Amino acid sequence: MRIAADGKIDWKEKYGDTNAIEFCTAALLQPGGVSWLAGPRVDQGLTSLSVVQLAPTWEAVWVKTYDVGSALGVAQVLPQPGGGVLVVGKRGDTTTGQTWLAWIAASGQLLGQKTLPNPLGSSYKVRHVRAAALRSDGSAVLVGAEHGVALQRPFSALVKPDGEPWAIETLPNQGAWNAVAAAAGDHLLLAGPYEPTGSQTQKGRIEGDDGWLNGEWSHETGAVPVWYGAAAGIGHGWLAVGAAQTPTGVWRPILLRTDSWGRDSCAESGVCAVKPAQACDDGKACTIDGCGAVGGCSSQVVPALRCLPDDACSEVSACTNGACQQTDNGRLFLRKHAAQTTTYALSPLADGSVVVAGTTAGPQAWVGRTDAWGNLGWSDVYPLNASPVALTFAYAHAVAPTADGGFLVAANGRENDKHIEGCTTCLKRWRRLRKYTATKGLGWEIWSTASTMQESDDLVAHGDGTWSWLWRDADGARATRLNQAGAVIADKGIYAPPYDGTQLTKFAFALRGAPLPNGEAWVAGWRWQGNVRHPWAVRLDAKGDPQAINHTIVAAQGSSGHMPIKLVAAPDGGFFALLHRLPAAGGVLPVLARFDPAASAVWQQPLQDDANYVAWELAWSQAGELVVAGEATKAGELLQWFDRRNPAGQRLQRALLPLAGPVFALRPVGAGDLLVGGRGAWPDTWYATLVRASAWGQPGCKAAGVCAAKTAAACDDGAPCTADLCDAAQGCQHAVVAGCK
Repeated sequence: MRIAADGKIDWKEKYGDTNAIEFCTAALLQPGGVSWLAGPRVDQGLTSLSVVQLAPTWEAVWVKTYDVGSALGVAQVLPQPGGGVLVVGKRGDTTTGQTWLAWIAASGQLLGQKTLPNPLGSSYKVRHVRAAALRSDGSAVLVGAEHGVALQRPFSALVKPDGEPWAIETLPNQGAWNAVAAAAGDHLLLAGPYEPTGSQTQKGRIEGDDGWLNGEWSHETGAVPVWYGAAAGIGHGWLAVGAAQTPTGVWRPILLRTDSWGRDSCAESGVCAVKPAQACDDGKACTIDGCGAVGGCSSQVVPALRCLPDDACSEVSACTNGACQQTDNGRLFLRKHAAQTTTYALSPLADGSVVVAGTTAGPQAWVGRTDAWGNLGWSDVYPLNASPVALTFAYAHAVAPTADGGFLVAANGRENDKHIEGCTTCLKRWRRLRKYTATKGLGWEIWSTASTMQESDDLVAHGDGTWSWLWRDADGARATRLNQAGAVIADKGIYAPPYDGTQLTKFAFALRGAPLPNGEAWVAGWRWQGNVRHPWAVRLDAKGDPQAINHTIVAAQGSSGHMPIKLVAAPDGGFFALLHRLPAAGGVLPVLARFDPAASAVWQQPLQDDANYVAWELAWSQAGELVVAGEATKAGELLQWFDRRNPAGQRLQRALLPLAGPVFALRPVGAGDLLVGGRGAWPDTWYATLVRASAWGQPGCKAAGVCAAKTAAACDDGAPCTADLCDAAQGCQHAVVAGCK
């Protein structure tokens, strides 16, 4: 209905089928243009979606129903390019169902629909959206509640224009987001009821957000219970409406008006600002300007505010310490993903996105896909055994891209205290290989059975679109060659350690692979002989048959042996290997070694100045150098570290990242940059991490935002004994490599 300025009903209209029950729970009203109504329709116990398109004269253009699921709730109708709409709501009740999105064209055609993934946990099982808002790039922010048994907590999700989730955030305590409002610059206000830690009172909470689910500020009401239900952005401030409970228990409506940071617009004295907010712009990109409570202008620096690039390095810039600087512009970013997860493997994909995989505290395998800036689009966790057996450890350890835009994920599960029947030394292991499509769908998968010891170790991608899945059982090392469809081309034993009757010498451990350009591949592992670990290597031909075999590529030399950690193919058909040397006195000493095409050692180089460095990753950079990464302990602090070494193993530069946690995954990407995955420790828990750094483990620009005039490649002085790099402020630098002749 329309209500005139004097409060009288101007006109009212009914739409839809009078033989059914139809609820209008969401509307997109556009005076002078096309408007939309949407809600659930119930007919003979069956629920469907009812949508009405209204002409500028408020007459119905068409009324349509859509079968999109039962127990339907519609929360929001958002405009879309081409005159259509996005309808956002929920299906199912608080114990089942999902948040869903449906796209409807201006003609009324249902273009498609998607559902948001539900949380994975025992307490919260269902996400139901209650409100939504559009961002300027066409993506949407959905807010609502995650429901459990007598529980609910606020959640917010950023979804791409095609409905794929970009990021999902939750608050730890009881409550819900009932409203979200957008303002200029994609800034958001989220509002709803909330119970802070230790509080038994349902307080009202409003939270300011930069539009990327990065909370900038939050405010909660005092001792009075408040329930916010709707919100709107107005100029340089916000409105929120809801209800507050009086001391006698009566609920009364409230209206809250705030400035840009959620503060009351006027001081308690009631004296308001003299200047309008628009007159307070200080011209700085990294501040939000408003009108002070008592008079004059005020500005607040917002650390996470996006700003226009102001230097040649930037594609997407952000504010740091009050200045517009380069952060996640493809030269350096840091993202933490999913609490109590660890990244063990990663791979860039052809479209610029990144696959990360590892483990959860579950324990289950964890895999996710981010955009080019490290923002998590979606993630998945899955068990490693078909039977409900409690595993002590489960993890995804290798990923490989496929030609169709998807990727493979190899994973392991362990039950360390259980043995295979009839074999006292055969611990239970499960292996699993999954093929994901470009849109997260599961293409195919291969499982091992619980009655055998089968442990997955690595994936080797060959140039012909096939892969070798490296794994082992009680009889030694094996390689399974697979095509794009998951069909097994060959399944062969590739190495059986010489067995002399001593403990476990018939087993092959920790297989690592490195593909060669001609379709061949190197595979290395270690074997027991007595109480010493002996590293071995074998070269597989293009058919997967073993050729050159070396049972001991590095002698123990009084230690407890060596374990291969990572292999990288060398240009001459040999390989580089990162090994862990195990001193007899204990500990781990990382060693970098070079092997010729016959798997004979050419040289060995220790990688540390002291016992505080442990290496986990090795990669061949686009500059023709080696990059080694791992964890270092300095002054009691755990840091990520990187070594750049020339093909002779000599160190060119060492860099430390101020991130507490080890590096477990490393891949070159872009113009010499590095993608780095691992685990980062924060005060509350640990997270899987994804970092993009320069080729030297550093930002591409200095903190001041001044960019180098030359690229690193342009700084080559032709001298073989200098390490050339491009400094952001000083230009080309040439560091003399110690010991180089």
